[in-house]
Amino acid sequence: MQLRQLKPNEFEQAITLADKTFRDKEHISMGTAFPQVFSKNLNPSFGAFEGNELISFMGCGSIKN
Repeated sequence: MQLRQLKPNEFEQAITLADKTFRDKEHISMGTAFPQVFSKNLNPSFGAFEGNELISFMGCGSIKN
């Protein structure tokens, strides 16, 4: 297992994993609901990978006051 910051091309995997974990068909996507967490520009996200597969995700979004 490898723990590291997500690369820009891995955010779709993160959104899919988060949606499978926390959403059902009645909810909007986590990527839409929490854009700062899945921001390629801010990149506050880390993951655990088995090979090329993201198996765990930790996103740290910023809070605006």
